[in-house]
Amino acid sequence: MLELALLLPILITVFLSFVQIIIFLHSSTVTQYAASVAARAYQVYGSRTLESIDYRHVRGAPYTNKGQAIAEAAAEKVIFESLMWEQSKISLNSGVGSANAGISLDRVYKDGNDLGVDGGGTSGTDGVVRVNLITNRPEFEQGVQVTYCMPIVFPGLDALFSTVKERWPCHVQTLGSRYSGVAIVREAYFGREPS
Repeated sequence: MLELALLLPILITVFLSFVQIIIFLHSSTVTQYAASVAARAYQVYGSRTLESIDYRHVRGAPYTNKGQAIAEAAAEKVIFESLMWEQSKISLNSGVGSANAGISLDRVYKDGNDLGVDGGGTSGTDGVVRVNLITNRPEFEQGVQVTYCMPIVFPGLDALFSTVKERWPCHVQTLGSRYSGVAIVREAYFGREPS
């Protein structure tokens, strides 16, 4: 009984650490896919906004809105739909009882507009997903950089991940969320067709 009492906190910490590492690996994979989808959207639409293509599944800020870049909206959709701990930021435009309640296009995502161009921010809310358009290269080498601020899900593990948080810090400070996490940054380059 004494050995169990001494080992139990260590075993629980090891188990929760493994779960957090699995969450990191899953978040990393989803962020890479989000970067690929955002790069494809950037390749097709450039830095155009949802309003410029008359996208009708929008709401006012901080949700998906008309002023949001298409590439950023694409990255948010992938991340919020794929990571179950982020799904609380999904809202339906049509309501639960309507015929279109389950259609994914009728969903909006609460994250604000966080778009940068070549490392400089054009707008920002310190949200969970940030997109940086990489335009300072030849057209065939342009792409996007997606940053996802992964939370440390188990608060007691902050101390174990302090070195990682110091090296890759990120802070979410708006929209009802306030935490510091680990930044997962992924880039994708599809290039732009010459105009």
